[in-house]
Amino acid sequence: MVSATPLLAVYAGKYVYDEVDGTRFLNHPQVRAAIEAAVPAEDVRDILYTRGFEPASGGDVNWGMMIAADGSVAAVCYGQFADKNAQEAAWYAEGEKAFSLAMMCPSEASEIEASFGDWSIGSILG
Repeated sequence: MVSATPLLAVYAGKYVYDEVDGTRFLNHPQVRAAIEAAVPAEDVRDILYTRGFEPASGGDVNWGMMIAADGSVAAVCYGQFADKNAQEAAWYAEGEKAFSLAMMCPSEASEIEASFGDWSIGSILG
Protein backbone atom coordinates (compact mmCIF):
# COMPACT_ATOMS: atom_id res chain seq x y z
CA MET A 1 0.00 0.00 0.00
CA VAL A 2 1.41 3.40 -1.01
CA SER A 3 0.86 6.22 1.45
CA ALA A 4 0.10 9.74 0.30
CA THR A 5 2.79 12.37 0.70
CA PRO A 6 2.21 14.58 3.74
CA LEU A 7 1.04 18.17 3.54
CA LEU A 8 3.94 20.63 3.45
CA ALA A 9 2.75 22.36 6.61
CA VAL A 10 3.84 19.37 8.72
CA TYR A 11 7.48 20.14 7.87
CA ALA A 12 7.40 23.57 9.53
CA GLY A 13 9.87 23.60 12.42
CA LYS A 14 11.65 20.44 11.23
CA TYR A 15 15.06 19.93 9.64
CA VAL A 16 15.27 19.01 5.96
CA TYR A 17 16.60 15.56 6.86
CA ASP A 18 13.65 14.79 9.22
CA GLU A 19 11.20 12.32 7.72
CA VAL A 20 7.45 12.76 7.90
CA ASP A 21 5.55 9.62 6.97
CA GLY A 22 8.76 8.31 5.36
CA THR A 23 9.39 11.39 3.20
CA ARG A 24 12.16 13.94 3.72
CA PHE A 25 11.40 17.57 2.88
CA LEU A 26 13.69 17.72 -0.17
CA ASN A 27 12.24 14.45 -1.50
CA HIS A 28 8.64 15.69 -1.28
CA PRO A 29 7.27 15.92 -4.85
CA GLN A 30 5.81 19.41 -4.30
CA VAL A 31 9.13 20.68 -2.93
CA ARG A 32 11.11 19.19 -5.81
CA ALA A 33 8.71 20.70 -8.36
CA ALA A 34 8.86 24.11 -6.66
CA ILE A 35 12.69 24.06 -6.59
CA GLU A 36 12.85 23.09 -10.25
CA ALA A 37 10.48 25.95 -11.14
CA ALA A 38 12.40 28.49 -9.04
CA VAL A 39 16.02 27.56 -9.77
CA PRO A 40 17.18 27.50 -13.41
CA ALA A 41 20.73 26.30 -12.84
CA GLU A 42 20.96 22.51 -12.74
CA ASP A 43 24.21 22.63 -10.77
CA VAL A 44 22.53 24.59 -7.97
CA ARG A 45 19.56 22.21 -7.95
CA ASP A 46 21.86 19.20 -7.89
CA ILE A 47 23.76 20.59 -4.91
CA LEU A 48 20.52 21.23 -3.02
CA TYR A 49 19.34 17.68 -3.62
CA THR A 50 22.64 15.93 -2.90
CA ARG A 51 24.05 18.17 -0.18
CA GLY A 52 20.80 19.37 1.37
CA PHE A 53 22.27 19.13 4.84
CA GLU A 54 25.71 18.10 6.01
CA PRO A 55 25.53 17.96 9.81
CA ALA A 56 29.13 16.84 10.22
CA SER A 57 30.88 19.59 8.30
CA GLY A 58 28.47 22.38 7.58
CA GLY A 59 30.70 22.98 4.57
CA ASP A 60 30.91 26.17 2.54
CA VAL A 61 27.47 25.76 0.95
CA ASN A 62 24.61 27.70 2.49
CA TRP A 63 21.02 27.56 1.31
CA GLY A 64 17.50 28.41 2.37
CA MET A 65 14.04 28.25 0.91
CA MET A 66 10.69 29.98 1.17
CA ILE A 67 7.81 27.92 -0.20
CA ALA A 68 4.08 28.51 -0.40
CA ALA A 69 2.13 26.22 1.90
CA ASP A 70 0.57 24.51 -1.12
CA GLY A 71 3.94 24.12 -2.90
CA SER A 72 2.80 26.25 -5.83
CA VAL A 73 5.69 28.71 -5.72
CA ALA A 74 9.08 29.00 -4.03
CA ALA A 75 12.13 31.19 -3.69
CA VAL A 76 15.48 29.52 -3.10
CA CYS A 77 18.62 31.10 -1.66
CA TYR A 78 21.99 29.56 -2.47
CA GLY A 79 25.51 30.62 -1.64
CA GLN A 80 29.00 29.16 -1.58
CA PHE A 81 31.37 30.81 0.83
CA ALA A 82 34.76 29.31 0.05
CA ASP A 83 36.14 32.84 -0.49
CA LYS A 84 35.66 34.68 2.80
CA ASN A 85 36.18 38.03 1.02
CA ALA A 86 33.40 37.48 -1.52
CA GLN A 87 30.43 36.12 0.40
CA GLU A 88 27.29 36.43 -1.65
CA ALA A 89 24.06 34.48 -1.69
CA ALA A 90 21.79 34.40 -4.75
CA TRP A 91 18.00 34.23 -4.53
CA TYR A 92 16.16 32.41 -7.31
CA ALA A 93 12.46 32.69 -8.11
CA GLU A 94 10.31 31.93 -11.13
CA GLY A 95 13.15 30.26 -13.01
CA GLU A 96 15.72 33.02 -12.74
CA LYS A 97 18.14 34.70 -10.39
CA ALA A 98 16.11 37.42 -8.68
CA PHE A 99 18.94 39.14 -6.76
CA SER A 100 22.05 38.58 -4.64
CA LEU A 101 22.86 39.72 -1.13
CA ALA A 102 26.20 40.00 0.66
CA MET A 103 25.01 37.75 3.48
CA MET A 104 24.32 34.11 4.18
CA CYS A 105 20.94 32.58 3.44
CA PRO A 106 18.45 32.80 6.32
CA SER A 107 17.79 29.65 8.31
CA GLU A 108 15.01 30.84 10.62
CA ALA A 109 11.61 32.32 9.77
CA SER A 110 12.44 35.44 11.80
CA GLU A 111 15.52 36.06 9.60
CA ILE A 112 13.37 35.84 6.48
CA GLU A 113 10.79 38.23 7.88
CA ALA A 114 13.49 40.72 8.93
CA SER A 115 15.18 40.61 5.52
CA PHE A 116 12.26 40.33 3.13
CA GLY A 117 9.23 41.66 5.00
CA ASP A 118 6.97 42.26 2.00
CA TRP A 119 8.58 40.15 -0.74
CA SER A 120 5.56 38.02 -1.43
CA ILE A 121 5.68 34.71 -3.22
CA GLY A 122 2.46 33.54 -1.62
CA SER A 123 1.57 32.15 1.78
CA ILE A 124 4.97 31.25 3.28
CA LEU A 125 5.51 28.45 5.76
CA GLY A 126 6.99 29.63 9.07
